[in-house]
Amino acid sequence: MNNGQVLDIRATGIRDGGIVDKCLIVLLGSAKSPVSETRIQNAMFLFSADEQNARIHFGFFAGGRGPHSSLLQSRCEELCKRGVLAAEPRGGQACYMLSAAGRCTYDELAGNTDAGLQDMIAGTLAFLDNMTDEEMRAYMCRAHPGASKNSSSYEGIMPKSDDLIIGLVRKNALAPAEAARLLDTTRYAVMHRVEYC
Repeated sequence: MNNGQVLDIRATGIRDGGIVDKCLIVLLGSAKSPVSETRIQNAMFLFSADEQNARIHFGFFAGGRGPHSSLLQSRCEELCKRGVLAAEPRGGQACYMLSAAGRCTYDELAGNTDAGLQDMIAGTLAFLDNMTDEEMRAYMCRAHPGASKNSSSYEGIMPKSDDLIIGLVRKNALAPAEAARLLDTTRYAVMHRVEYC
């Protein structure tokens, strides 16, 4: 599916230069464009962790509407022209994956000049990163009524992310169907606690 290619993510807001062991960046549109379970399953299927190297295999769908959707779409097309990413149609959407020779950092994906998008990603990571486990648990349970205080993965609703849905998914913590249920019921991003290597 992803030909074993990997993506390093050493993003602003991840403490001690740690690498997220699994990261999902999916553009799924706004509340006016419902998300189907199949689309989530297809997107989640692209991800698998490389435990030995603490890196991730990477793929995501670009779609939806709005300035952030267009921004990331343009960035992906630019990286395709440079041979970093490869586009592959899947489920009616353009799925971008690392090309055989591609290696892409967080800064390269977001783009140093795309301040709005970069700030959104970095701000979200910093928001999660600065929370203690207890704060995370309290916030997630308050934000999402379905979250259990004893849950091993915490679900929360992050505002101001209508078009860009960014999920940081702990390795093996969330089944595709569960991700679909959560994403389908809210117009906001569903965030998950990041595990550090």
